[in-house]
Amino acid sequence: MVNTYLIRALIHGRKPSKYSRNLEERRLARVLSNYTCESSSTFDPVFDKKIRKLRPDWFKSTSVKKKERLLELAAIPGSKKPNRHAKDEKERKFGSALRRYTRVGGSSFDPVFDKKIRELRPGWLGNTATNRKKELLELAAIPGSRKPTRYTKDEKETKLAIALSSYTHESNGTLDSVFTAKIQELRPDWFRNTATNKKELLELAAIPGSKRPRQRAGKLGSALSNYTCKSSDTFDPIFADKIRELRPDWFRRDK
Repeated sequence: MVNTYLIRALIHGRKPSKYSRNLEERRLARVLSNYTCESSSTFDPVFDKKIRKLRPDWFKSTSVKKKERLLELAAIPGSKKPNRHAKDEKERKFGSALRRYTRVGGSSFDPVFDKKIRELRPGWLGNTATNRKKELLELAAIPGSRKPTRYTKDEKETKLAIALSSYTHESNGTLDSVFTAKIQELRPDWFRNTATNKKELLELAAIPGSKRPRQRAGKLGSALSNYTCKSSDTFDPIFADKIRELRPDWFRRDK
């Protein structure tokens, strides 16, 4: 079976699908999964190594394949941006994928891909980032204006809050140091609390036996959760690593 399967991998381009109407193809898809899945009782490391070397494309995730195809399409002069509302199902899928991977603040946002696709085809994605930054600077210039928060029913304010975090946070691939310098100069008060909270949290964590601040008991508890939770738009991986190293006992329940 293994030798036959290796031959098939060489002469056939498409990976066998477990959803195929063809019984033989479904069977081959099943055994491929069994032989290449480490948690399987029939996992074959030798076969796994050979088949992955022959057909690495068979083992790429769907998202990786879509990103590669979108970049290939974007590199073609004059190519049209995939429309997520198109009648063609394939075009709709790529259009939706493009939006997911380039939507700042979205769960599927990929800053590296976003940067590449914008460099190749800036016209595909418009000037959303430029407009957001302009709006934020205009808001910051208004004396006494409140820093945008995503915890609001106002959709526009939520988008501005996500954008502000994305363009001024060092851990994001969309960091804009020029914009950050401008807006921090205009409104240092918008950023003061964050720096203060992190300093206080690290000082507290350094005290032996100190208790973890509760999320509902005050600003430090909420701040700790926001800065160390990966799904938060204010997640700070550098700070998270520091405080987890100091107090791993604070995060045992998170695992």
